[in-house]
Amino acid sequence: MSNCSTPTEVFERIDGLVLRTAQLSDASMLANYFNSNKAYLEPWEPKREAAFFLGNGVGAALNQTE
Repeated sequence: MSNCSTPTEVFERIDGLVLRTAQLSDASMLANYFNSNKAYLEPWEPKREAAFFLGNGVGAALNQTE
């Protein structure tokens, strides 16, 4: 296991799996994920504005976590 985490970012490599903190460059991919899984995730996800499901909406959410 390789762990290069800091207090604000996670990076771990475990048995070929890489876990890392989402980055702004991931916004489009994450928007696609949330759109593709919106109905399934609805019972567990908080209510979100329609703009969240666009790439720039996810990007804005990622910027808030920095």
